[in-house]
Formats: sequence, C-alpha cells, structure tokens
Amino acid sequence: MQEFIVFFFLLGLCITEAFNGRPLWAPLLFLLGFLLALYLRRKRHQQRTDFINQLKSHRRELRGGGTVFVDSLMLRYNTVVTTYNLSIGVVLLNIVIPSRHKIADGDDHGESLLYSVLSIISGWWAFPAGPVITLSVIKRNLSGGDKVSVGQLIDAPLLDALSDRGMTTGLAVSSHHQNKQEARHPASPSTGRGSRSDRMLSRRRPEAENISTSQRIADLDKPPPPGVVLSRYVQARVERWRDDTRRRVSRALSHRKREQSKSDKA
Repeated sequence: MQEFIVFFFLLGLCITEAFNGRPLWAPLLFLLGFLLALYLRRKRHQQRTDFINQLKSHRRELRGGGTVFVDSLMLRYNTVVTTYNLSIGVVLLNIVIPSRHKIADGDDHGESLLYSVLSIISGWWAFPAGPVITLSVIKRNLSGGDKVSVGQLIDAPLLDALSDRGMTTGLAVSSHHQNKQEARHPASPSTGRGSRSDRMLSRRRPEAENISTSQRIADLDKPPPPGVVLSRYVQARVERWRDDTRRRVSRALSHRKREQSKSDKA
C-alpha cells in the first residue's frame, strides 16, 4: 500500500512540475530511482527463493553430510551464509534490498562497509522511520550481516517443530552431552584425564546425536514405516548397552591395575 502512495505522490509531483513549466529532471529522477529500487528488491527476493529451492533439491545430500555447489558456493548442512542489506528511503517508505548469499567470513569487511556507506547516503530520506531503519541495517551489516545456516534455510519449519518438542540440534547437543559425560565420568586422579574408553565415547556420542537429529528432521519431513522405527530403536538400545558394557569393563581393568600397582609398592 505504501508503495502505491509513494508512486502516485512522485507521479503527481512530476505532473505538477510539468504544468508549472519547471524542469522535470529532478522529480522524474526520483520516480525512476524509486521504480528501480522496487525492481531490485523484487529481483533479490526472487534470487533468494531460487537459492533456497536449489538447496532443498539437494536436501538428502546435505542432511547426509554431503557437500553441494549452489551459486558457485561450496555448502554443507552446517555452513553459515550471510546477506547484507541496503536501505533506501523514499518519502514514507524504506526499501531494504538484500545482497546475494555468501559464506560468512569474519575477515571479509569490504561488502559490509559498502552496503553500510550506501545506506548512510540513501536510507535517511523516509519519514518518520527512515533513520531508525537505516541505523538498524547498518548495525546488522557491521556485525556480519543476517547470518543463517544452510540447515535453517531448508528445514526451518521442521527445526521449529523439533524445538517445540524440546529437542536441540547441532552444537547445543554436542556441548550438552560433553558436559553430561564430564559430570558422570570425572577425570582420572593419576593422569588428570578420563579413561581411553570414556574419551572415545565422548567423541562418538555427540556425532551420533547429531546424526540422529538430522534423521529426526528427515522423519518429520517424510515419516518412515513403523518397522523402520522399531529397528532403529532396537539398534540404539543395543549400541547403548555395548557402550555401557565397554565402559564398565574398562573401568574394572583400570581399577585392577591401580590396586595391583599399590600392592606392588607396598
């Protein structure tokens, strides 16, 4: 609605200047710039939609840990991409034009500075929210842009469903289980580290949890047959029993070695 108001305002300004016999170049330039900004915004949003659709076409490969090439970018499921924004203020409307997606790199400040400088020049000319929106855009640009992972782009509704069920993903799962392992199995008093079995399991458990999280996302997207769910449950219980047994055996052997060394010293 605001776009139509601004368009007709600028068009009326051009007609008024023509009736008064004044030069038309200034209002006509504003009108053409406004139309160009609308076109660029629509084009960028279409490019964003195409980018996400290409990622979704490789959804199975990405969930399985594979690497794909989209828009000359080498992407994986946990790759973080970012976009920078350009703010253009026109009378009552601020037009925010995003850039193309690129891999987030903390050392790359050139594009963020460019979009920020252009926003400083062109973003203030909207009343009343122009300065506020422009400052917000500049702050986001200088802090690295609008960052999002590839997994969030292709599985946003499913990740929201998992979060509603109280499930966590990615690094949160890894850190949670690492803290859980450290609390349950403290370091050995002799070496300052846990046993070899504990260290192996602490490295393997988070990876297994991440895989199961991606599997849960795939299950929400396409529910598997009941037999597959049962076989996965049985397999998980067997693996957990095997890991617990291996840990108990390792601890028993370590305890026996310590007791034997103490008796030899005595």
